[in-house]
Amino acid sequence: MGLFIGVGTGCSGGEGASREPGVEAASSPLQTGPDLVIRELRVPASVRRGQDFNATVTVCNQGSVPVSGVRTRLFMSVDDVLTPSGPQAPPPDQLPVGDFSLSQTLTPGACVSREVSLSSSLPPLAQQDGAYYVGAIVDDPSSIQELREDNNSAVQRIGVGNLPDLVITELRAPVSVMAQQMFEVQARVCNQGTTASASTRVSFLLSVDDVLTPSGPGAPPQDQVVVGSLQLPWLEPGQCLARFSQVGSWLPPSGNGQGRYVLGAIVDDPASVQELREDNNTHASTVIGVGSRADLVVRELSSPASFTPGQSTPVRVTVCNQGTQSSGWARFGLYLSLDDVLTPMTPPGPAPVEQVQVGMGSFPSLAPGQCLTREENVWPTFPPAPTEATALYLGAIVDDASEVLELREDNNAFVKGLVGLGHRPDLVVTDVQVPPSLSQSQSFQATVTVCNQGTQSSNPVRAQLYLSTTPTLSPMPSGPAPLPPNQSPVGEVQVSSLVPGQCATRSLTGWPMVPPGATGPGPFYVGAAVDDVNQVLELREDNNTFVKGLVGVGNGPDLVITAMTAPPSLASGQPFQATVTVCNQGTQPSNPARAQVYLSMDTTLTRMTPWPGPSMPLDQTPQGEISVPSLSPGACLVREGAMPGAVIPPDGTGDGAYYLGAIVDDPASVQELREDNNAFILGRVGVGLMPDLVVTALGSPESLPTSGPTTVTVTMCNQGTRPSNSTQAQLFVSSDAVLSPMSSSPGPAPMDQVPVGSVSVPSLGAGQCTTRSIQVWASIPPDSQGDGVFFLGAIVDEPASVQELREDNNSFVKRVGVGQRPDLVITAMTAPRSVGVSLPLALSVNVCNRGTLSSPPSTARVYLSTDAVLTTTLPSAPPALDQVMLGSVDVPALAIGQCLSRSLTPNAWLPPEAQGDGAYYLGAIVDETNSVQELREDNNVFIHGLLGVGSRSDLVVTAMTAPASAQNGQSLSVTVTVCNHGTMPSPTSSVRLLLSVDDQLSASPLPSEEQQPLGNVDVPALAVNQCLQRSATVSATVPPGLQGWVFHLGAIVDAASQVQELREDNNTFVHGLIGIGARPDLVVSSLTGPVSAISGSRISATVRVCNQGTTASASSTVTFVVSLDTSLAPEAPVLPGGAPPLDQVPMGGANIPSLAPGACITQSVPNLQVSLPPDAQGAPGARFLGAYVDSFLAQQELREDNNTRTTPLTVTN
Repeated sequence: MGLFIGVGTGCSGGEGASREPGVEAASSPLQTGPDLVIRELRVPASVRRGQDFNATVTVCNQGSVPVSGVRTRLFMSVDDVLTPSGPQAPPPDQLPVGDFSLSQTLTPGACVSREVSLSSSLPPLAQQDGAYYVGAIVDDPSSIQELREDNNSAVQRIGVGNLPDLVITELRAPVSVMAQQMFEVQARVCNQGTTASASTRVSFLLSVDDVLTPSGPGAPPQDQVVVGSLQLPWLEPGQCLARFSQVGSWLPPSGNGQGRYVLGAIVDDPASVQELREDNNTHASTVIGVGSRADLVVRELSSPASFTPGQSTPVRVTVCNQGTQSSGWARFGLYLSLDDVLTPMTPPGPAPVEQVQVGMGSFPSLAPGQCLTREENVWPTFPPAPTEATALYLGAIVDDASEVLELREDNNAFVKGLVGLGHRPDLVVTDVQVPPSLSQSQSFQATVTVCNQGTQSSNPVRAQLYLSTTPTLSPMPSGPAPLPPNQSPVGEVQVSSLVPGQCATRSLTGWPMVPPGATGPGPFYVGAAVDDVNQVLELREDNNTFVKGLVGVGNGPDLVITAMTAPPSLASGQPFQATVTVCNQGTQPSNPARAQVYLSMDTTLTRMTPWPGPSMPLDQTPQGEISVPSLSPGACLVREGAMPGAVIPPDGTGDGAYYLGAIVDDPASVQELREDNNAFILGRVGVGLMPDLVVTALGSPESLPTSGPTTVTVTMCNQGTRPSNSTQAQLFVSSDAVLSPMSSSPGPAPMDQVPVGSVSVPSLGAGQCTTRSIQVWASIPPDSQGDGVFFLGAIVDEPASVQELREDNNSFVKRVGVGQRPDLVITAMTAPRSVGVSLPLALSVNVCNRGTLSSPPSTARVYLSTDAVLTTTLPSAPPALDQVMLGSVDVPALAIGQCLSRSLTPNAWLPPEAQGDGAYYLGAIVDETNSVQELREDNNVFIHGLLGVGSRSDLVVTAMTAPASAQNGQSLSVTVTVCNHGTMPSPTSSVRLLLSVDDQLSASPLPSEEQQPLGNVDVPALAVNQCLQRSATVSATVPPGLQGWVFHLGAIVDAASQVQELREDNNTFVHGLIGIGARPDLVVSSLTGPVSAISGSRISATVRVCNQGTTASASSTVTFVVSLDTSLAPEAPVLPGGAPPLDQVPMGGANIPSLAPGACITQSVPNLQVSLPPDAQGAPGARFLGAYVDSFLAQQELREDNNTRTTPLTVTN
């Protein structure tokens, strides 16, 4: 594992080229010429003497004219002063170790990165292993006349030799602590040297500044004090170690009491390890507040992207007290500034002219750790200083009058970033979609999403798609100037006029072109620029580019893990099952590979080969591997593996939460288009022998009144490995989605949430769940400003009385309306499947009032759109061109909970931007003009779905019939129903039948790891709205390389896309699951019983069990239960320490004899005991009678998901 260090102030650190705002021409109006600089130099942290190594050099032209034929020479030097090559003898303190030349032209502002192999030979003056400098000089020897000749070099420190080199890469600590108290810190130490380091120590210090002095002879410095230490084991080269330690908040002798200090650390203190470098052992960048005071900071500032001058606009400010004492009342100011440095606007002295206050507000006293969000209106205007800028910095300062005595006074300002101010559009690219890999010999389809976040409509403009060697894009040069060498245009698309707030997604066809400055095949960055030739005058011109990320370019495979499953908790040392979904998103087939499963302390996985090895990371452990066969391009496969036992990483601290992930192609054996995307993190899992309580569901109305109680249900589960003790769950109404436990918050309760009730949680076995009901009386949190949208949430184990594997997953929230207002929503629309252009379209719109008060009369408007996003039409703005209003319906006043359907028959006109006949989105907006004050304004839009508009056919498969199972290779009789839902007759076509491992069907006619074509069915020409059944007998063959047992049977009509249709997205139909192989498959085909029964009584039920498998079944049992729902659980506990489910209770059972394939048996079972499940809490009501065949999972079946059936049963007392 190599550690790299780099220096640079402009272009990014990746290979390739970039042009950035910091790379500007250095010329004046009277001077022209090139100006070459080394913008970045990256080298390994250390190398062995005589070993070759790679360095990355970024050369930029910050002059005013292009330049070509640039040569760069690299040196090893004993100091940081480089001497250019010349006629004199080379200086003995440096030695040339490599060079390279650029073949392409560097345009003004452009950069090019090159990776070059260098020798680690030492200069003549060098005597021993130690610290040296790698340096680079561009234009060496000098051959190009430049504007400046004094800025051609850059140097970087490197260790050379056979010694360790210890550094502290990270130091974590609380932001504030009380004085004279112990607190926990975490230090991450790495050995970036070339040999192993001996055991040594890390010293932690509290200092008045960021200059730390190591231990040594003489009196200790007065500006720092040692507050703790940590013993380190030996570390192999490249190995890192994270360790926790308890330290004390003792103040330095020269400290000025409570306030701001620097927490630092020194590794190898006192010096006991001989290292390549002794100048990099300190870490002093962690600022900490020490004492008994508050510390107010602005945590977040949200606002629109653009403002209209003088127009009141709401913004949201979040302020937190990260100190150790309550803050008291405080004010904050909101500012617009010409730069990103805010100055408090308080006397003495004149107010700064480069900023202007545009709003203000106040916060009540905040307890330590408490945050509060306020919404305030700002009145945007320009600062007093003369300016033509239309992009200014929006920021906030809390306690800008310094009225609160704080631990730190240097962290009260927060700058959100640039916002637009004025009367112009502002175009941005918000998304780019391309295939994950591109072949240089084939075109590809892409989409670009452009939004106007300005204050006025934009003119039509171009969006350009690029491939780039760097994560930054440069505007296209005008005229005959050469393109920037770091990027190449690969496609473009026109974007029509956009109203403020409107977004448009446009499709284009691109052709991959490798950037001229690239030194080989990809991957490359893919991105887009809108208005790259500056045809539109915008509020901001700095935000027209967007880089999506890396894409593979060339001919090769690219293996990625797209999904992973595993139990939520793992018992230490116990085996477990894990699955990975591996896809080849490259352009060529992959060789067989392996996926390695890991437990890690963080989200970064490192390949660990060989295992075990001297350089293995201590923060992760391999759990097992899963073999992956060869995959064709675009193919995905789910693979399951048995992990021998959950093993905690060496750095782990025992039972608790760890990250579970996997790396495909580990060890690396497949040469891929990309090697950076092989790792996948599933998320946190609990590891150990403890419970883990979670809330899995909240049941409630969509709106909660504040005038009366509401019934809420809470479902909680123990997903740990051991039973839990009884505890409580607390319910809250919160203004945000983050709930704070009341029991762990010292001082005043959080003001952004209010408790509304609690429920008791019984002891739960591992894997057991319970559902509890409660009457809550909703109220508004103290910091909220009236009725509206809130979060209903629950925290299980709110008193924190249960020690769990994970303590970060106890909360659950859902969005609700709270208060006394109506809430209008569209719940459904009806429409024909297709319609001709301009012809009448019979529609209906169903509007409901989900609020807590009756609604006044309103209006619903119906739209046809080119995409699934409807733009609200503003009175002051022209309508969006990607949609057209077809008509509207009046909605009368609606009572609470009332729904009403309204019909209309408008003509089907296409949007202005429509591209002719095809599929368009039909949708509606209720109360678009916001004339009704509602609890929620975010749920007024409804998208019905795609509607075919024009004069074409539209073929769909509407039904399939097939046997429930078949032997592999056995004949299978399949019937499909095909309909023409279009507006014109269809020509002859065909249906392709498929067997697939999932419900995602591919139109490919070739077998793959995921699906197997079974055959085709011819379909004759169909009239409009005509349907026809066609049958075929095919061989039930599973996909290559697979065996049973459950697959998806499906069909695709017109799979070869030979028929031009109104819709091409609805040709696929998935019949459902079918068992393939030699096993039985038991199902409960019918269940009858009384519709009601008295608790404690006995009833009779009749059940019919069939074997729809391919072999005879063994004798089995059918179990009857009373259940709270239609989901029945098996009898056997899933986990050790598990317990039976609480939402069902057994009533009795019956024996089922062996059944031949296709055989059925009907049995009447008397004397079934009726009782209530534990979760019913003794309350009678509507329940379910259930039957579960083979409930003990004693038989291996083709399918295990179809063994149950339920029927309603009302249980009375």
